[in-house]
Amino acid sequence: MSLNSIDREKRDLRLDGRRPQRGGPRGSQHHDRRSPALALVASIALGLSGCYQLHGIDDLESEDPQTEEDLVNRHQDSLLGPITQADVLVVVDDSHSMATKQQLLSYALPWIAEGLTEGDIDRDGTPDFPGIPDVHFGVITPGGSGSLGVMRRACGQDTNVLRFPSPESPTLERFSETASCLINVGAQSYSLEQPLESMLRAVTPSTSSISFGADEAGQADRGNAGFLRTRSLLVIVMLTDEDDCSGSNRGVFRNHPSAGEPNMRCYVHPELLYPIDRYVDGLAAARRGELSRVLFMPIVGIPVNAIGSGAATEYDRILAHPRMAQYRQMNGSDRTYACLPSSGDGAIHSADPARRLLSFARDLDQLGATVVTESICDGDYSRGVEVLLDTVARRVQASYDAQDTAATPPPTRPMLPPGATGG
Repeated sequence: MSLNSIDREKRDLRLDGRRPQRGGPRGSQHHDRRSPALALVASIALGLSGCYQLHGIDDLESEDPQTEEDLVNRHQDSLLGPITQADVLVVVDDSHSMATKQQLLSYALPWIAEGLTEGDIDRDGTPDFPGIPDVHFGVITPGGSGSLGVMRRACGQDTNVLRFPSPESPTLERFSETASCLINVGAQSYSLEQPLESMLRAVTPSTSSISFGADEAGQADRGNAGFLRTRSLLVIVMLTDEDDCSGSNRGVFRNHPSAGEPNMRCYVHPELLYPIDRYVDGLAAARRGELSRVLFMPIVGIPVNAIGSGAATEYDRILAHPRMAQYRQMNGSDRTYACLPSSGDGAIHSADPARRLLSFARDLDQLGATVVTESICDGDYSRGVEVLLDTVARRVQASYDAQDTAATPPPTRPMLPPGATGG
């Protein structure tokens, strides 16, 4: 079954309400943060649109009007080839309130794995798009348990990077079981999480000029060596019920009465935190300036009804929601939750407003990455998983459409470099 034969009405209804409308107008207050490299590629792609027409690329079936971003993606895909690799990085909050939320995500892992690798979104046994046959998977925590940004080696793994297929995970079932096990990182950490800092350190090589503190370096070529690949689709899933507290001043993390209530410190002292640009620019650097093959899924503190009432690109509307207000008092007397079970909007869990993480998502979106948002307060994450897989399907199919499909058939196994041998 092709992607176009999926139940369109149901899928498009989900996408209209949940998926970013790529290439749509941005708010006038948001400046264009595209890197010079992306701007150059855009100009080249637009300038070569006539050449694309000669190759029939403008005739490819598309449900959305052609945008500058579509042209950029097609140009990049024509250079990189079809998407046959996925590197999935999951950032899991390990604080005391996270046990049930970790379980919910782990329950969804078999569906995600099947959808990614076999292209079967609706699990009817028939592929809906060319699956991604070569997957790397890693789990990190936001700084509580384990080393910041270093992937977990647990659940019977001999390495930090879980690979499929591999001798350790020869079957999809085995891979799904191990990935689900890795998601359950425990719930024993303190309340000041640094998911953005952990994410950045995980994908940054030790040779980078980006500093992570005294005697600390990036882990992409150390503890996480071999995870991130140049041509892959990088999927980052971030699961946390608190906002990001990534900062250079470690004093905010000290458990001292003068620092105030732990959950309030990052809100009351924003000057101690790194700017969001550090993570947007750092991730772009890790991907060599090109974010078209980055998919970010924050499962965070967003009101459930805010997710369902409009497109995911309506960041300003979500941030203006009354439940997304920040704390102002150190003692938490005016504390606002993004969602509470008693709020009457369908929330099952509680969470703090994820303002920094949503701002990071907005900036990534502006630079060409794809963003799928989900509320951590929902009873399960099936809606978000559906949109995630639908979005992957569109992106993978587009990468094939940008090639000479007769010369580049969808592979059924990981491709080896020319001259390489299996072993």
